[in-house]
Amino acid sequence: MLRPTISLTLFALSTLSCDAEPAPGQSSKPVDTALAVDADTRRVINRHLELMGLDGLAERYLDSVILQIESAEELPAGLVARIRKLAAEQPVEEKLVQFIAARIDMETLQAANAFLSTPLGRDYAEKQPGLVQGSNDFVRVWATQLSIQASNEQLKSGLDKGK
Repeated sequence: MLRPTISLTLFALSTLSCDAEPAPGQSSKPVDTALAVDADTRRVINRHLELMGLDGLAERYLDSVILQIESAEELPAGLVARIRKLAAEQPVEEKLVQFIAARIDMETLQAANAFLSTPLGRDYAEKQPGLVQGSNDFVRVWATQLSIQASNEQLKSGLDKGK
């Protein structure tokens, strides 16, 4: 039997991999694996991924998932090898291209690539991941602080009424 640590890790990873509610203006449709993407579109999307530093994203993400799984106690024998085998059998690159092609038109991608090819664009692309992560962290801390403040106020209010 798997210990809770590996079970929870696998559950969390499977939950994170599910389609989340789309942001305003984004398509909620799942990846259409039958979507035909022509060679020019594929080239533009692959260049965009490269310019944004996202080429190799699937491999990096898979490696991070495997590191989390490997840290679990009582790891089932052969699990990591099985994950790598499945990843080789089910490559994600084409699905990622289809995902992007279904959500961003060629004109937008070409304009973004033109910007990202400039010195300013390269600087932006280099800083963008840190901005996203930093913003997420900042908002998470803010929300936590508000929750603590509201809890403290609620507790104080309840204690004051009890006097």
